[in-house]
Parts: sequence; structure tokens; C-alpha cells
Amino acid sequence: TVSARLLLGPILSLFFLPQVKLGLARPLLRRRLQGMEKILSWLQGRLEKAKQGKEKRSRYLRLILEHQIELTEADIRFTEKLLRAPALSSLR
Repeated sequence: TVSARLLLGPILSLFFLPQVKLGLARPLLRRRLQGMEKILSWLQGRLEKAKQGKEKRSRYLRLILEHQIELTEADIRFTEKLLRAPALSSLR
């Protein structure tokens, strides 16, 4: 089994989910979800600041931030889906 410290700090790497000790999967996934929500909030704040910029660089930054927001939102949805999945019961 993999200790919680090896799971990339506070955010659980989904690659290691099958090696997580019994009883740790759900709490680690909930912590991952909280971390991803904080990241999403930060990205959205950065996007708002980038939208205020008039320079050419800001346009590229906005595109990158919008893309990263889409990826983070997909990651949040997937983590929520994992938390509801019956298959996760075997990891309890």
C-alpha cells in the first residue's frame, strides 16, 4: 500500500488510487476535491485579472486560463463521480 505522504501531498494522484490503504480512499478524494476547488477559484480570479489587461499577452493568458479552467472543472466532475461510484466501496 502507498502512504498518504507519497500521494503528492494534499492532492491524491488518481494513478495511485488502487494502492491506497483501506479506509483512506474517500477522505483523500474529498481532500483532492477541496484542493481542486481552491485551484479553480484561483484560476477564475486570474482570468478576471487577465480580462482587464489590454496587451496582446493578456489574450494568450486568457486562452490558457480558460483551457485550464475547463480541465480543472472536468477533474472536479470526475472526482465527484468517483466519490459516488460503487466500485470505491471495495477501497473502504
